[in-house]
Amino acid sequence: MALLLLAGCAALRLGALDAPLFLMLNAAGRIAPAFWAGLSVAGLGLSAFILLAAASPGRDERRLAVVASLLWCFPIGGLLTHGLKRLFSTPRPQAVLPLDQMQVIGEPLLHNSLPSGHAITTLAMAWLWLHTRSLGRGEQALVWIAALLVVGSRITTAAHWPSDVLAGAAVGLVAAQLSLQATRRWSAAAWLARPVGQRVLGAGQIATGVAMFTTHTGYPLAEPVQWVLGTLGVAAGLWRLVSLRSGPAAVSAPGPAR
Repeated sequence: MALLLLAGCAALRLGALDAPLFLMLNAAGRIAPAFWAGLSVAGLGLSAFILLAAASPGRDERRLAVVASLLWCFPIGGLLTHGLKRLFSTPRPQAVLPLDQMQVIGEPLLHNSLPSGHAITTLAMAWLWLHTRSLGRGEQALVWIAALLVVGSRITTAAHWPSDVLAGAAVGLVAAQLSLQATRRWSAAAWLARPVGQRVLGAGQIATGVAMFTTHTGYPLAEPVQWVLGTLGVAAGLWRLVSLRSGPAAVSAPGPAR
């Protein structure tokens, strides 16, 4: 799948299709701009950690595998993101096209377009969730739809070209797969299931929740989303710490992260 996404990225770039496709998709940003701004905030790394950690309460290693894999994903994806941005250093749509031709949501973004960091985070998050949870086809479809909307928001807000999103999606899938392998190899989920791991994870959830409250995202319209995510992070972290003090939970046998 990653190779197909990269092929699509190359086709858009080499075929001069990026600009017309961008303008067509960006027009959707004129409808409910706050919705698209909120989705862009949902694609942040902070948001990914808050959501996946909150969705993995307790000390079940099978549930915690997604959090452990995400923690591996941050350095892997970060290195790939910043390395590729430095390598290509491409301008963003707002630096190339007339502003009166597009819908701009949020503060101006001009440089380091390829790849989309939000797309990397979002596809990695989706891939990890799909490969650490037993989901039906309908649930899997909902995950892909949510991921598509989040990465699409990078175009509707005028932050990225379509090719940036495809490249970011490909990198996200690679980073996620490498992270799953690292989690299996070094038993990171087992450590998170221990009391010390639970304390560190709970404190991390609280810290990221507080950080979400104070982070300048560049999307004023998305402030309600920030408050919801920040509250979720702090509340879920406190609940984890309180639950740990209330008594040890049963730790399930680790299931393979596919």
